[in-house]
Amino acid sequence: MNKNLYTVIAALICGTVFGFSLSKARATDFNTIQNMFLLRDFQLYGVIAVAVALVMSAIFLIQRYRLRTVTGEHIRITPKPWINKGTLWGSALFGMGWAVSGGCPGTFLAMIGEGKTLAFVTVAGILTGTYLQGRIIDTRSESTAVIDADQVQFKIVDKKIKKKSLT
Repeated sequence: MNKNLYTVIAALICGTVFGFSLSKARATDFNTIQNMFLLRDFQLYGVIAVAVALVMSAIFLIQRYRLRTVTGEHIRITPKPWINKGTLWGSALFGMGWAVSGGCPGTFLAMIGEGKTLAFVTVAGILTGTYLQGRIIDTRSESTAVIDADQVQFKIVDKKIKKKSLT
């Protein structure tokens, strides 16, 4: 079977399980989220704690057993500094957006799956904000990202995109 097809199938399965879990945990319900922030309902804090524990366990297992992706590629987890000015401001903005809009990016995709059409507006805002941050606001001098896709490698250095063919 094609390597890309395995990736698509794995992503579809993981996304389905993730969306189902968010919906089942009531993480897509505005009142549940509002009550969490007002400290009236602690159920979502438990959901978040379980998610953190699962991710920590998964990272441990990936590193311990040098696990690979479904397509056989190595998984590289590189440590990053956890406290910097951007992280602090971004976390505060994320929390305010979550409290005002009633969800985080993953929950809004699940809300769309539940048929809550207003979530489309928030997802449009998320995409617009992400685009603006990447195109206009990002002022880091040594921003480097490498993305391999279909024999093309894009390197982003100082907000300039250089495209080179790998063939």
